[in-house]
Amino acid sequence: MFSDPAALALIAGALAMAAIPATWLALRRWRAAGNAAARPLTITMTRDSVCLADDIDSPHDDTFAVTAADTLADISARVAASSYLPMPSDAWGWTIEADNAVVAIRPGFVRHRVTTLRGDPAAVMAHNHPTLSALYVRPGSPWRDVAPTGS
Repeated sequence: MFSDPAALALIAGALAMAAIPATWLALRRWRAAGNAAARPLTITMTRDSVCLADDIDSPHDDTFAVTAADTLADISARVAASSYLPMPSDAWGWTIEADNAVVAIRPGFVRHRVTTLRGDPAAVMAHNHPTLSALYVRPGSPWRDVAPTGS
């Protein structure tokens, strides 16, 4: 089509100059998408009061730093490792529910432990649930008689 080498070089240079900004923009978008999972988010957690004296300090809200890649299992592990959930002497534990997953945070000898009661907490993404509630498992709760299915 073109036999002039100077014209071919000019066309090739123009194509390269047009491709550089497009490549640079695509690279920036790719990096931003890759870092989205590492961006800090906060989850606001609200918990029940466990006794009359605990009502004085209510509401019991706290925030936990998470990333978009964190799941309900990750959040539950962070909450269990914190001192946010009190465990009275008669405590069965606390439940956190999101989508179709329910996890329990149970008292342990050294540290609280997380148990899956229903669903797959590893499939529930934190960025879809900016607020969660921890419910104290009181006598008569349907979860009190549920045998733990995992840890």
